[in-house]
Amino acid sequence: MYCNEPQNATNTNNTNTVEALTAVSCSLSILGACVIFLSYIVIPEIRNPTRKLVTWLTVADLLQPFGYLSAIVAEKVGHATSGDVNNQFCTLQSAVTSYASLVSFFLTTAIALHLFRAVNKRGCISNSVFIISANIVSWGIPAVIIYVALSENMLGREQDDSQTFGTGPWCWVKCDSGKTSKSLLYMLLTGKAFEIQCYIYTATLYCLLKWKMYIARRFRSLNEVNPDLRDDDKNFLFVWLMLLSIRIWGTIRFLMRAIPEDYSKVSPNMTAVDNVFVYMQAAGDPAQAFCNFILFCLLDNEVRVKLKRFVFCRASQYENVDAIR
Repeated sequence: MYCNEPQNATNTNNTNTVEALTAVSCSLSILGACVIFLSYIVIPEIRNPTRKLVTWLTVADLLQPFGYLSAIVAEKVGHATSGDVNNQFCTLQSAVTSYASLVSFFLTTAIALHLFRAVNKRGCISNSVFIISANIVSWGIPAVIIYVALSENMLGREQDDSQTFGTGPWCWVKCDSGKTSKSLLYMLLTGKAFEIQCYIYTATLYCLLKWKMYIARRFRSLNEVNPDLRDDDKNFLFVWLMLLSIRIWGTIRFLMRAIPEDYSKVSPNMTAVDNVFVYMQAAGDPAQAFCNFILFCLLDNEVRVKLKRFVFCRASQYENVDAIR
């Protein structure tokens, strides 16, 4: 693994572009998360166990863009504050965004497991107990991991590590050439190991579900399989693919950095490749809430129609009030 080398650092000439991509992606995710919450509030018919888990997932996905946006703001005003204040904020931001990412991976996996249980009707516990248990595990285990990382002083950024390992201004795990094994371990524990596990586990379960529903048993809708499911819950079959498409760039960059230090000598073009992937990661990492909004609101027929009706009805009510006045 290599880090803190000037030749391996993110190109600072492109920082403004990276920050702009991150800010746009974060803004879209915040907007998408708000619409997901709104749909849950105003459409009682969709409040099945699956949607409840998605709502909790959206809470975690909302923390990430707020953390990344705060990092951009801190980067802009950082020159006006002391180094100690900047380092403390960097550690806090890393803790929040790393925690939110871990929770998101755990809950995404829990949703896949819930759908697998529902379709196969193998639930030995009730849906309410499963939702509570999934939340305890998904919010509890990441909290322990982040607590340990903070105790070991591994979150944040080294004094001489400007933008060597990461994307744009946001912080993650401290990376120092004198403790690369420890840095690599905590990068795996605070994100990448569970992210890769989430890819594999959810993709496997969703492929099994698709085979079960459309080949083995040929159900016309999910509601025919289990009354607790809605037909549009089939959109969850594509969560893993969406997650992979937006976060794979950061995973590739991590794998590129996790190899021996002399790899850059073997492949001098890796820096150029890394500078391309950094744009993809800047736009992709904060975008999960927006992608979930596309899957669970725009592509959900019932939610889309009822949200449209709700918005236009509210607008017409205001117009009628103004006309009376």
